[in-house]
Amino acid sequence: MEMPMKGYKNQPIAGSNMDLLRSSNPAIRLFTAKRTATVLPQEDITGEWKEAKPETVKEFSATAYHFGKLVNESTGAPMGLIVAAWGGSAAEAWMNKDMLKAFPEVSIPRREEDITSKNRTPTVLFNGMLSPFIGLSIRGVI
Repeated sequence: MEMPMKGYKNQPIAGSNMDLLRSSNPAIRLFTAKRTATVLPQEDITGEWKEAKPETVKEFSATAYHFGKLVNESTGAPMGLIVAAWGGSAAEAWMNKDMLKAFPEVSIPRREEDITSKNRTPTVLFNGMLSPFIGLSIRGVI
């Protein structure tokens, strides 16, 4: 999910150069949530909305961009795409403490010092990167 349209070193995205050249679309807006791991649920997040253009799309998730582009082309509806991703993260990091109650062996951090790995410690990515979007009207998730 996190791999940008420009790809990574020695890991290109097939066809991305032409896709980037054709990516200008004022009906598609992009938002990438800053990586944030914390023990307390946040109400706000760092990031900014950007119009789809080659210079902004190249840094945006290839999966999310292609999905949004397809939906926009199919429906004509404007798209606001939000990426909250951290490659290599554990599923438990994206779950809140209530979701983890069924797993008593999972240790939920209580203090920032208890975060042993920012993308693998239970609840910390939910708190830092998903919690700020709770209450936002969202039509779909990939």
